[in-house]
Amino acid sequence: MIGRSAHFIDYPRVEIGPENPLSVERDQTAKLECNIDAKPKPEQVKWTRNGRFISSHPTHTIHRVSLQDAGRYTCSADNGLGKIGEQEITLNVLYPPIVQIETKAKTAEEKETVHIKCNVTANPPPVTIEWLKEGDIDFRRNGDTLVLRDVRAEDAGTYICRGINMMKPYGGKTLEREGNASVALLVRHRPGQAVITPEKPVVHVGNSVSLMCKADPPGYPDPQYRWYRDVGGEMSTTVIAQGAQYLIPKAGLSSEGKYHCHASNELGNGGMASATLEIHQPPQFLAKLQSNMIKRAGEVDFFVTCSAKGKPEPSITWLKDDVEITPELHRYEVKTNVDKGPNGMVTVQSMLKFTGKARPNGNDLISTDRGQYTCLYENEVNKANSTMHLKIEHEPIVLHQYNKVANDIKETAEVLCKVQSYPKPEFLWHFGTTLLSTG
Repeated sequence: MIGRSAHFIDYPRVEIGPENPLSVERDQTAKLECNIDAKPKPEQVKWTRNGRFISSHPTHTIHRVSLQDAGRYTCSADNGLGKIGEQEITLNVLYPPIVQIETKAKTAEEKETVHIKCNVTANPPPVTIEWLKEGDIDFRRNGDTLVLRDVRAEDAGTYICRGINMMKPYGGKTLEREGNASVALLVRHRPGQAVITPEKPVVHVGNSVSLMCKADPPGYPDPQYRWYRDVGGEMSTTVIAQGAQYLIPKAGLSSEGKYHCHASNELGNGGMASATLEIHQPPQFLAKLQSNMIKRAGEVDFFVTCSAKGKPEPSITWLKDDVEITPELHRYEVKTNVDKGPNGMVTVQSMLKFTGKARPNGNDLISTDRGQYTCLYENEVNKANSTMHLKIEHEPIVLHQYNKVANDIKETAEVLCKVQSYPKPEFLWHFGTTLLSTG
């Protein structure tokens, strides 16, 4: 027997994948697969879209898929047996919400009802469409249309429409995606009560100071700010400046006083604000110490004085050789007079009396009074001081502690005489009644 082999023939059967429809997120890569089962096997496959040939590769790859790539694709194969096999696959391009608002800004009158429409497109469709308000964590409205009834000035601001969808691309996890757009709501209203900052302005003489005026609510259209000042205890109607900021580049004592500001627009005037500017001055001497002075030991009732003015009131401290003079020394007495003048200026006059129970007779000058004396004035602005060098004339005071000197015979003997005095003393040496030398 002679055997004969059988030859099987088969029309093309087409399988597409990896799933149908195939869901891919926008800007990712899509791979459309076409598997052919046929005998004889066709030499190539044919991918078409809307009747237009696009590829002959079993796997059609689309990099960075866009919304325009979404739709139906057909894979076909022909092995010459007269019947073409084909299958269709749908590419589903997923994308997050695209949010559009009809306008970037909307103007409304007070007490008007406002409607703002938000258009949201997404694939899959959004699960949430909501409105938020910038700066207000408690504001939240659901739906694609924002409705605000009886609007007031405080309703003005930036509103945000947010859309959220859930997408599950092939081979991936479910993803939450969102998109948003914003609109500025402008409510026409007159300015409210103004406030000046700082509330209690204080500046040192010669320094600059800036006052800021702000209305609440601010007013729309944007308001003009005007500044006024008291003259003779009453507010003048003369405008001294315009704008939210009033700057005094170099303040003087004449700058002190009460300032006022308010905001106004075409809808009316806001409430007036007031603030009192206080000018502080560092201590300034009216009478200084004499820089050098010579007195004689035993003189009585000696005193020196200093006088200075400042704002706020300066303190006074007396020092001797840079050490504060205190009552515990019982050698000095300080008398201070304070005179409060106009505009808060204070004059402080102080007297340092060389008096105390530690002195001979209670008020005699002594040799140890010599030294440097300082009256120091100080307030929160600065310090100022005046210094005097006091010299005391007095008889020589013996300082050496011995009255005998012992030496061996033929040794050189040296006798030292140590004294203190002012003016400089003249030394005379005697042996018995005989004058030996000077110096």
